[in-house]
Amino acid sequence: MDWIPLDYCIETERLTLSIAQADEIDFVWEATQYPGFNDGMVWGTPSSKEELEAIVGNVAERWSRGDGYLFTFHDQASDNPLGRIVVEQRCSGWSVGFWTHPKWQGAGYASEALGGVLRFCFEVLKLKLVTACHAEWNLASRKVLERNGFRFKVRIEEGFEKNGEWVAQDTLSLSRDQWLATR
Repeated sequence: MDWIPLDYCIETERLTLSIAQADEIDFVWEATQYPGFNDGMVWGTPSSKEELEAIVGNVAERWSRGDGYLFTFHDQASDNPLGRIVVEQRCSGWSVGFWTHPKWQGAGYASEALGGVLRFCFEVLKLKLVTACHAEWNLASRKVLERNGFRFKVRIEEGFEKNGEWVAQDTLSLSRDQWLATR
């Protein structure tokens, strides 16, 4: 895999996806302040913007190492940020995760952003398999994944701990061959 430049962008029908920027912290902070927004995420609701910055980490460093690509997806017409999506290397391979700001949920932006990121995964990164996990009750995330061809693999009853309790997590995957078959 070749090094991916920091100014790399993905274009879809309505969206532009580019490397997440530090100056977008107000956008991310606003999303985290909606009740329930963080319930299905492994990270809790941050209590300050400084704590949020620590959660996000060094995006450019991970990008340059080639082990994580965090994109912000923007509306092409207005340039408004709508959400974020990441593809990152984990112990078991490559995984995607995403969220849409609550103001913009329900308009198909996450599905469209994931479609663009999958093209990046399979055509640029040359990955063979991509996985994704979601809280088992998060049917909206499951629908986004299934619309893009992901298939259920396994439920992990103790997927992640949240507020002292275990949250069951579903794992789905999509192979390059499955993705190509739908093109």
